[in-house]
Amino acid sequence: MLVRLVLWVILGYVVWRWLQKLMHAQPSAAPRVEAARAAAMPAAHGARPPHEVLGVSASATPAEVRAAYQKLMLANHPDRLADLDPALRALAEQRTKAINAAYAQLKKGEA
Repeated sequence: MLVRLVLWVILGYVVWRWLQKLMHAQPSAAPRVEAARAAAMPAAHGARPPHEVLGVSASATPAEVRAAYQKLMLANHPDRLADLDPALRALAEQRTKAINAAYAQLKKGEA
């Protein structure tokens, strides 16, 4: 009986330590760095069609356009990438402006 009690105490301690590590772990910045690099759009590329910027087809429904806009904004918003290198943050700001302009142009075309 005493052995079972000791084993339960040890198991409880291990689980408690694991939860403590899990709660205090810092999120990895690697996915956000890759998202910022992938979102970098060269300035020499010129004006791209809004559907291409959002990554949807030209025949996309308004719901698909909105979903693509929200997904891109979540991945590329500068406030979400605040802890990154300033150069990557600047790229994210440029990408965010391009995404907002494309979405505004498509919304204006719907009305």
